[in-house]
Amino acid sequence: MYKVIIADDEAIMRKALLKLVDWESLNCKVIYAAEDGQAVIDYFETEKPDIIISDIRMPRIDGLRLAEYLSAHEPQIKLILLTAYADFSYAQQAIRYHVSEYVVKSGASDQVVAAIKRCTNQLCTADQTQSQQPDYREQFFKMAIEGNTYPRNSLAIETIRSNIHDFPRYVLVQRLSFDGTSSNAMHPELHHRTTSFLSDTLSAYVEAQFCIEGIYEYFILRQLPLDLLETYCRKAQSSFQYVVGTPLHVGVSELCKTVDGLSTASRQAREALEYGFYDSRKTIHFYSRAHHFSSDSASFFSTQNARLATTLQLGAAAPSLDLLNETFEFQKRNNVHPSLVRKEGENLIALCKSSVAAAGKYWSDVLPDNIKKVPLSLQYCDQFDYYCKILTAIVDRTSNLIAKSLEQHNDIVLLAQSYIRANFQKDISLNDIASAVKVNPSYLSRTFKARTGTSIVDTITACRMEKAKILLAANHLRIQDIATEVGIENTTYFSQVFKKHVGMSPKDYQRFTERHTAEH
Repeated sequence: MYKVIIADDEAIMRKALLKLVDWESLNCKVIYAAEDGQAVIDYFETEKPDIIISDIRMPRIDGLRLAEYLSAHEPQIKLILLTAYADFSYAQQAIRYHVSEYVVKSGASDQVVAAIKRCTNQLCTADQTQSQQPDYREQFFKMAIEGNTYPRNSLAIETIRSNIHDFPRYVLVQRLSFDGTSSNAMHPELHHRTTSFLSDTLSAYVEAQFCIEGIYEYFILRQLPLDLLETYCRKAQSSFQYVVGTPLHVGVSELCKTVDGLSTASRQAREALEYGFYDSRKTIHFYSRAHHFSSDSASFFSTQNARLATTLQLGAAAPSLDLLNETFEFQKRNNVHPSLVRKEGENLIALCKSSVAAAGKYWSDVLPDNIKKVPLSLQYCDQFDYYCKILTAIVDRTSNLIAKSLEQHNDIVLLAQSYIRANFQKDISLNDIASAVKVNPSYLSRTFKARTGTSIVDTITACRMEKAKILLAANHLRIQDIATEVGIENTTYFSQVFKKHVGMSPKDYQRFTERHTAEH
């Protein structure tokens, strides 16, 4: 019997699955009912299942993180994900981690049973005596793709190497398009992972397939005419687009004739994927159909970033967007390599982040809700139009946030100046003023100096000295009393500050004003 683990943080769902499913008729036995994904992983030390049925939303490790763990460490375990939401983003991640089944809870219970049957059928039809050989083959090819040397201490590995040594092959890489525009929800019954669309179509030619980086699916293909390969790919893409609602991009290497050339072929296939960056309508790309990118753009970007830094600091949205559009036009006109474009996007985001921080604002206030993880979005962004959309939104929101911040700066400075004029006779400090205007002291100090050209301490001193000059001109108060009146208890210190500020001692100033008054 096949061993099954159920994972759901709701006890009622665990009980429902235990009671409503006729496990014996499915040749299955539930060995454990867990509250979350972490409990499932912990249970592996006791016993590993053949099938896991898991909710998506759970505490600690949820269903998608469990799927990610299984994809990396236990890919032989079949995973059925249950969700209360027919959400495309969930399904897209489930596909990425090679989830066997994806079922919406609101569907009929027989959908769950059907999903279990499909998993047990897959387990049953696998020939156990031959199943290890494909696993070795996959490991062997994966290490060859990554440029690693597989240890030659296994008869199975040596057999694989000897059988494929002179066999020509292509490396094909497929990738889901992360353009952020797909709105179609994944069909609740869809249980094929993305790889099935190509692997089913190309089954006669697939020698091995595996996932790298959680996004790129690699296929090692036996030799076939490129026109036929393109026809098969278009057929798979058409089905995928219809069912899932998002494009599937394919990159194909040149023909590779030796195992040692697989790492080069894999780089070629990944490079071929870049060919559709500026034209998202093209989704099948062959490295042999050369596409030349430019890489000479560093000086242009450096100049543009310096200009953009200035407009951002001023909170000038229109000039900032004009400069950004100039950058976009340059990149597309000169066919700048997509990797350099994405890198420049990260530099622009870093510039926006620093500008926001300098304005005393938070980066989270800038990001639109749909691109909260921007660096990841840019890292895997395969469409120039979406790249432009992300950066335009960020630069626009950054400049507008800074503009509002500058307005607030003016308000803060005016409030601080008003507080100083009303309280300079007291022993006030920067902390007192910051508390009164409700901002951070260091932020107030920096903003005040930037907007007025003088420090808060000098402003307080200037107010005190102007008041002292008025009192000295009255000529009926002692110097000691005047010092106390303007908030300075030490008469000697008051005299030093007054002389530095006015150019003469308090006594001399008093005599000067007395003579001036008598003459007029």
